[in-house]
Amino acid sequence: MISCKKHFIETLFEKTREDSKRLGCIAITHEMRQILSDLIEEKKPRKVLEIGSGAGYSGAVICVDLIIHSEGASFTTIEQDEARYKAVSENLGGSLLRGLVSIKCLRADANEWLKQNKETFDFIFIDGPKGKYDLMLPDIVRVLEKGGTMVADNIFFHGMVNGKTETTSGARTIVRHMQQFIEDAKNHKELEVEISDKADGVLVATKK
Repeated sequence: MISCKKHFIETLFEKTREDSKRLGCIAITHEMRQILSDLIEEKKPRKVLEIGSGAGYSGAVICVDLIIHSEGASFTTIEQDEARYKAVSENLGGSLLRGLVSIKCLRADANEWLKQNKETFDFIFIDGPKGKYDLMLPDIVRVLEKGGTMVADNIFFHGMVNGKTETTSGARTIVRHMQQFIEDAKNHKELEVEISDKADGVLVATKK
């Protein structure tokens, strides 16, 4: 099924990358794309939540992998920015992927949405506002099912969090929040955490 739609998929990937540049959001790296693909192949999640849609590139990657490895899965993505929400809704919500995987695009503040949400997920990808990762963590753990996987991208924030580059004055608050997120995740009694320096830092956690 995927092979006969190869041209459509590559066109979708290219459009979402172009829209990302146009809207000033950075699409996930090739390394991060491979990490997500490998995890979805291994875990075969049924209900995926993405925090921070951008223009839909990472969402397209996830949905294609779900179609291949987890037939009948659902994908929910949250984006607060109006222009980006419009782009991801058009790119994913109106695409042929929608007929192969259940896709829901929401415009909301993810932190506030999580506080109200009671739905659970077995795979959560965090690529939203870096200064809010630590604030969202308690509710992310709450809605993550036992045995589920949480993946956080860009946790080193251009090398500033792990000291590879000097922290700029405008990034100090984000760096402080991200350091707190990493510490809280590592010390959380319900999480088993692994951290990689690939793709500007990736944290992968499994809920016990």
